[in-house]
Amino acid sequence: MKVRLKDEVGDAAYRSWLRPITLHGMSDGAVKLSLPTRFMRDWVNTHYAERIRTLWGAENPAIRNVEIVVEAARAVSVAQAAAKAAAAAPRPV
Repeated sequence: MKVRLKDEVGDAAYRSWLRPITLHGMSDGAVKLSLPTRFMRDWVNTHYAERIRTLWGAENPAIRNVEIVVEAARAVSVAQAAAKAAAAAPRPV
C-alpha cells in the first residue's frame, strides 16, 4: 500500500506526510494509524485519509474503518524528557 501511495502522491509529499505513519493497532475490522503531531494528523486526514481507507479496504475487505491518531506514547515521552531536563537544570542559590 505504501508503494502505491508514494507513486500516487509523489516522493516529496510521501516523505513529508505519509512515511511517518505507523500502525498503532488493529481490531474488529478497524485499523488505527498514528502520526507524531496533531498538525500532521489533521493534514493527512484532510488530504489523504479517504485514499488510505480505500487502499486498506481493497487490500483487506475485513477492514471497515481506518482511524488516524496522534501517537500518545511519543507525546508522553516528550513530556517526560522535558520534565527530566527541568529537574536536571541548575537551581539558583
